[in-house]
Amino acid sequence: SEWIAYHALTLPMRFLIVAVDPDARQSPRDVLDAYVSAGVLSDAELWEDEGRYCPACAARLAEGADESALEKHERRQTHFIKNCVKRHREAGRTWTALIDTDEFLTFNRIPAD
Repeated sequence: SEWIAYHALTLPMRFLIVAVDPDARQSPRDVLDAYVSAGVLSDAELWEDEGRYCPACAARLAEGADESALEKHERRQTHFIKNCVKRHREAGRTWTALIDTDEFLTFNRIPAD
C-alpha cells in the first residue's frame, strides 16, 4: 500500500492494474478502492486470479509441473506484462509504465518560469 500511495500522489497516474502474487498474504483492494473513491485514480484493476493473466501458469500448476520459484515468477511476470499492455491498449491509452513494487519513480517537475 505504501507503493500505491506514493505513486498515486506523486505521479500523474490515473489508471492502475495490480497483479497480486498467488502467495501474497494481503490484498491492496481496500487501498485501491479508497483512491478510486477519492478521485485520485480514475480506475484500478486488481488481478488476483493468476488464471486471468497467465492461463499457462494455472495449467502448469494443475499439471503439477516441477519448476523453480524463479521460473514461476518469470512466467507470471511475462504473461502479466503482455496482458497488462494489451488491456491498456484496448482502453485506448497511449503509454504505460511497468513498475515493480520495490521500485519507486520520481517525477521531476520543470518550473514554468
